[in-house]
Amino acid sequence: MKNQRNYSNHKNNSRGGGNNNTQHQGIDKITAPYNFVPLSGDVFIPDWHKEVSHDMPFRDGYCGTIDFEIEAHTPILPGQKKGETIEHFELPDEHLAIPGSTLRGMVRSVLEIASFGKMRLVDDRKLGVRDLQASFYINKFTDNEGKKKFKPKTKTGWLKYLNNQWCITPCSHARIKQEAITEYLKKNKKLWVDTKDTKNLPSAEMKYKRWLNAEKELKISFKPGKKDFHLHSQGKRLYYQKIDDFCNSGTECGYIVFTGQPGPRKYMEFIFFADREEKIKIEDSVVRDFLLLNDSEKNKKQNTQSHYQYLKQLNFDGKGIPVFYLMEDDKVKAIGLSQLFKLPYTNSVGNLIENCNPRHCSENEFDLAELIFGTTNEDGQHGLKGRISFSHARSTKAAHEYQKLDRGTVLGTPKPTYYPNYIAQNGDGRLEKDQPYKTYMDNDAQISGWKRYPVREKYFVSESKKDQEKVKSHIKPVKAGVIYKGKLRFHNLKKEELGALLWAMTWGGDDSCRHAIGMGKPFGLGQISINVCNKDMPDVIANWPGNNLPNLKELTECFENMMKQRISGWRDTQQIKQLIEMAKPVAKEKTNHLRHLDLKSDDGNNQFVDAKKYRLFLKKYSEYFL
Repeated sequence: MKNQRNYSNHKNNSRGGGNNNTQHQGIDKITAPYNFVPLSGDVFIPDWHKEVSHDMPFRDGYCGTIDFEIEAHTPILPGQKKGETIEHFELPDEHLAIPGSTLRGMVRSVLEIASFGKMRLVDDRKLGVRDLQASFYINKFTDNEGKKKFKPKTKTGWLKYLNNQWCITPCSHARIKQEAITEYLKKNKKLWVDTKDTKNLPSAEMKYKRWLNAEKELKISFKPGKKDFHLHSQGKRLYYQKIDDFCNSGTECGYIVFTGQPGPRKYMEFIFFADREEKIKIEDSVVRDFLLLNDSEKNKKQNTQSHYQYLKQLNFDGKGIPVFYLMEDDKVKAIGLSQLFKLPYTNSVGNLIENCNPRHCSENEFDLAELIFGTTNEDGQHGLKGRISFSHARSTKAAHEYQKLDRGTVLGTPKPTYYPNYIAQNGDGRLEKDQPYKTYMDNDAQISGWKRYPVREKYFVSESKKDQEKVKSHIKPVKAGVIYKGKLRFHNLKKEELGALLWAMTWGGDDSCRHAIGMGKPFGLGQISINVCNKDMPDVIANWPGNNLPNLKELTECFENMMKQRISGWRDTQQIKQLIEMAKPVAKEKTNHLRHLDLKSDDGNNQFVDAKKYRLFLKKYSEYFL
C-alpha cells in the first residue's frame, strides 16, 4: 500500500491500461515461454458415452498391450527432490524412469484438445487482484470525485466468529508514521526494521515480531486532549501524528496494526480502536473469498503460517482480527488485511470456461478423454473408472550422465491473475486506444484456452539473479539421448478410442512433433518423442471373434475420420493448428518470443507493468511468426 499517493492519473485511463500513444522502447510485445490453444465453443461427446463398462464388452472393442519407446531430445528432468537438488526420478535398481502417472497426464492433455473435449480438470476458484494500474480496481477503493487527494473508501473493523456467524465490529482508526516508531525504539535502544531497504523489505509479521520483542504487547493509549500517542505499558511518548477526526471521539486505547511493505514509499502504519459495540453480519460467500485469498492451501501444504493465521494467533485482547472492508448497499462486499487489499474477482475460472460453452462444466455426460482415462465428480454420482494404464517408462541403460548447471534457476509458476495473458482479448497483440482489457470482472470474458509449453530445438536454462536467492532451485537434469521403454495396457476400447490414444502419443504419426515433460519445460527441457514399437498390434485381442485387428495407421485414421465428421474442418481449426504448431521444435534464433518478461529489466522497469501500460496482450502462438 502506498499512502497519500496521487491516483488521479487513473481517471484518464481506460480500464486496466494506460496511454497507447507512447511506446516504451524496451517492450513492444508480450513474450512468454507458454501459450494457449484457444478453447473451442464445440464440445464433442461420443454417442456411446453412456454405454462404457468394464463388465459389458463392446462388440467392436479391443483389449491388449502396446509397447512404446521414448527418446529424450533435450536434457530431461521428471523430478524428485534429493536434499537441496531436484534430480531425475529413479527406480530402486538405479535405472531412470518416467512415472506412468506423468505419461498419463501428458497424453491426456493432448487428447483433450485434439478430441474437442471438456475443460474440467482446473482449479475452479476465485482469484484476487491488486492492480494499481487498473481503474476497475482503483475505483472500488477510492472516492476522489475529481480531486487529486486520495480518499480511500475502505473502513476498518474487527473480524470475529460469534454465535455461528461471521461478523465485523466497526472501529475508528488512525495512522502513525514509521519514523515515529523507529525514533521511539532507537531512543530506547530497541531494534526495529529497515523499511527503506528495497532488497529486504520487511513483512507485516516481521514488524509485529520486532515490536513485540521490544514492547511485549500491541496495546497503546491515547492521551485525551493531546494529538499524540503513548505506550500503554510505560507511558513513554511515541511521537505525534495528527488525527483530527479521531481526537474528539474520546477513545483512549488502541492497537498497533502493521501491514506489508510493498516498497520504500510506504511510510505509515495503523492504530485500530475498539470504540463501537455494533456488529455487522457478513455473508458466507464474502468470508469464503477472503479466506481463499488470505489463508491459502499453499501455506497449509508447506506447513507455514498465513498472515491471517498469524493475526488470529495475536488475538488483540479478544477483539478479533483487524481487517479493512468495503461496503455496498449497506452490506460488507469484500474484506482484506491492508487498506488497498487483494480484491476477489467477480468470476471464477470455471465461470469463464462456462461462458465458452456450458457443456465444458457438465458432469452427467462424458467426453472422449473421460471415457478412456476415467473421471470423478464432486457429487459422487457420475464417476467413471479408466480403461487404460501406463507403466513406468524405464531407461534402457543404468548408467547416465547429468547435464552440468553451474547455478540455480527459478522454477516459478506463472500466475493466472495476469489477465493480458490468461484472459482472451480481441486484437492483434495490442488493444485499441479506448478498448478496455477483459478481466475476471467481466461476465462475458473467456479464458485464453489450454496452456501449453512450445518446444524448441535447443534448450536454455536461465540462471537466477542475485535477488532471487530465496526462491531459486538447484536442478540436475539428465543429458539428452536417454531411451526409455514402457507399456500401455488397455481394456475394452473401441477403435476410435484406441486410435485417439495412439494419435495423442504419436501426434498422428507426425515425426516432426514432440511432447514436453517433467520440470524445466519453460527452458526447453524434457522434449521427447514416442515411438510405438509393435505397429501391427500383435498383442491386441478383439472382444468379438472374427473382428479384424487394425494396425497403428488404421487406428489413428479411424480417430481422425470420426473427428472430421463431428467437427467441421477439424484439421484446419485453430485448436488443432495451434496444438500442432507448438509441438514442432523452433530454431534457436526464432525463440525470442519464448522468454519470460522481467520483473526488473536492464533499464530498471517492470516489463509486466509496462505491458499493461502500453495495452499489450499475448498473441496466438502462430502469430509470432507472421
